[in-house]
Formats: sequence, structure tokens, C-alpha cells
Amino acid sequence: MNPSLNAIRTFEAAARHLSFARAARDLAVQPPAVSRKVAELEQQLGVSLFVRSKPRLSLTWQGEALFQSVQRGLDQIQQGCNAVRRQNDQISLRVLTSIGM
Repeated sequence: MNPSLNAIRTFEAAARHLSFARAARDLAVQPPAVSRKVAELEQQLGVSLFVRSKPRLSLTWQGEALFQSVQRGLDQIQQGCNAVRRQNDQISLRVLTSIGM
């Protein structure tokens, strides 16, 4: 079973900030919610993604590998969205009419 997109999104924010508290602010949730989602993802994957040592959070090598994959995936999604927008901007309709019969 693949992890939920919400879990991936939560992991990405935590990995980007290396902080559950800053990730929580980005996602408009409380830090314990971020911690729970990350723990859920770690359980689904069967690996630890973060080294939780105070005062700092860091990625394990598995966490770093997943973070890079997630970033590449998000970049591809962004490129796809941009391409669709560009195509939509280029679509035009030209109508020629005449007044008489």
C-alpha cells in the first residue's frame, strides 16, 4: 500500500525545514500532527526517516533519498502544471463573419 499524499506532503515540509514546528506552520496544523504523520509514514515504509536529537532534526540516508525523490516528483508536477497553463494561454479562437448575404 502506498503512503497517502498527505503523509508525503507532511514529510516534505518537515524535511525541507528540518523542523516539525516549522512544517506545522506551513501546513496550518499543530506540531504533534506532523510528528504523527511522519511516524505513520515511517511505519508504512519500515524505516526511520529522521534522526530526532535535540535541539536538531536531521534526515537519515533513507529520509534524504525519499526527500530527493519527492522533490523531483513535485518539480515534475509543477512543470506539468506550467505546460498546461502555457497551452491554455496559446489557445485562441478566430471568428470571421460577413454582414451581407
